[in-house]
Amino acid sequence: MAMGGQSTAGRPSAAKRKAEAPPAVKLEPPAEDGPSPSRGPPAVRRPPVGPLVQAKESSSPEDVKSAGHPKDDAKQLVLNMDKGGAMRVDDPAKVGEKALRRGPAIGGDFGRSRRGKKRVCAYLKDFRSRSYMYRAIWQGRFKKTRHGIEKKDLCVSASGLIVSKKRSVQGRKQGTLNGWIEHWRTWCLATSQARGELGVAGFMKVKQGGTDEEAALFKKVAANYTSLKATRRAAAAQAAGVAVALTSAGA
Repeated sequence: MAMGGQSTAGRPSAAKRKAEAPPAVKLEPPAEDGPSPSRGPPAVRRPPVGPLVQAKESSSPEDVKSAGHPKDDAKQLVLNMDKGGAMRVDDPAKVGEKALRRGPAIGGDFGRSRRGKKRVCAYLKDFRSRSYMYRAIWQGRFKKTRHGIEKKDLCVSASGLIVSKKRSVQGRKQGTLNGWIEHWRTWCLATSQARGELGVAGFMKVKQGGTDEEAALFKKVAANYTSLKATRRAAAAQAAGVAVALTSAGA
């Protein structure tokens, strides 16, 4: 009889319970990335080499098509532009090496749009300057500007530019009134006389603070200009006196 009034008749002994218990299972930690230092590298399983793989390995590099690299392509198409401004893809052999190095024509033909329709109106944004736009209208590539200026409204200036006829007339009027046209013609005549007197051939600046030759040419031109201007003033005064005399005689 045991302590506490409990019977031990139906209980197995501790040694018997230990012998009947199943063996404990030892849990291993999960394997980290990479091979374990205690184990060797894992075996690499290679797929079986079939007839397709053998044929692919035995093929020469020439049979393999290019992957898109321009150096390996048999024919590489280039983007070209014609004179009308239309873009197309051409064969470099047909285009030619010289045309490829030069590239498309700068600007193209602004007289035709990309759809092939004739453009009537010229816009300043399509040209380098206003004189370029006026010259395009003068040549007949356009009919008019955005503000309605046509070929009949244009003329050729003394320097060879295509300018507006109204502005040319206004400029000549202002130059006559303020004396600029007479001054410029007198200066050009004085320069021509000075170059002939000094024997200057070729290009030389008329510069007061330049070299000795340029300074000498400037002094000669200035002297000729002063004498020509005095002569013209005397001639104008004489003409005015004759006109006054005729007017008084007629009165």
